[in-house]
Amino acid sequence: MGDIETGFYAQKEYISVLLESRKRELERTALQLEIKHSLADLKKKATTDHATGLANRYCLESTANEWLREAADRCENIVCIVIDIDHFKCINDQCGHLFGDEVIRQVTEACASVLRKEDLMGRYGGDEFVVIIRGVPLDVGVRKAEQMLEAIRNLNVSCGETPVPISASLGVADNGAGTVLQFKDLFQLADVELYKAKQGGRNQVSVEDLFEEQKVQVERGSGASP
Repeated sequence: MGDIETGFYAQKEYISVLLESRKRELERTALQLEIKHSLADLKKKATTDHATGLANRYCLESTANEWLREAADRCENIVCIVIDIDHFKCINDQCGHLFGDEVIRQVTEACASVLRKEDLMGRYGGDEFVVIIRGVPLDVGVRKAEQMLEAIRNLNVSCGETPVPISASLGVADNGAGTVLQFKDLFQLADVELYKAKQGGRNQVSVEDLFEEQKVQVERGSGASP
């Protein structure tokens, strides 16, 4: 009887040790998962614009620079579209910043609705957005810009009882099939076109064809007098 009782308590103690070990293992796993999720959340917050859920400027620039380096190795075309909401300051002044935030969100959704999942859209600052599309010719990028402009024009937004028409100016440029290596340079090309769209009356798309300009320069050079 004594041996049975001793064996019972020994087995009970062994089971208790196993359970405690398993408990500590589960706690460690839970802690590891919590750390993993916290790091993922911190990374998302560090790379996401909180108001729109888009890539923030840092994420936009770093990702675009990586894509441009890869494009240079593969002679791949990348299109950059810069979008600026027309008369946004007036909208904010007349209807308030909360209304302005709602316009920002709706414009974001309108643009995203015509983009592919793999395209990159980010908020560059204020009411200015940038879209980067890789692996497409310039004319496809221009069509995407026109579709985004149409989607923005079709937004139904009202300030109280008063409908507020929303439009945007868009500048489009490409990397010349790998000849533009940095985002800041590609952005500048598209930003110049954005300025032209605004100067031309807003509510339109303006495009920079780097490849065509290079071709014209070559043709002019070959036709020059010796």
